[in-house]
Amino acid sequence: MRKEVFANMDLSVLPSIGLMCFLLVFVGILIWSYRRGSKDLYEEISNGILEKEK
Repeated sequence: MRKEVFANMDLSVLPSIGLMCFLLVFVGILIWSYRRGSKDLYEEISNGILEKEK
């Protein structure tokens, strides 16, 4: 059945679906990176790296 669906499907839609998936992931990462409180976390991580080196 799956072969029949793919054989009859218009494949010109697949690049658009791929682009939309990429954009959704990219926007999700941007939102996650710039969320409220993330600056404190990133500063803590960056200072922790310098403190561990002795």
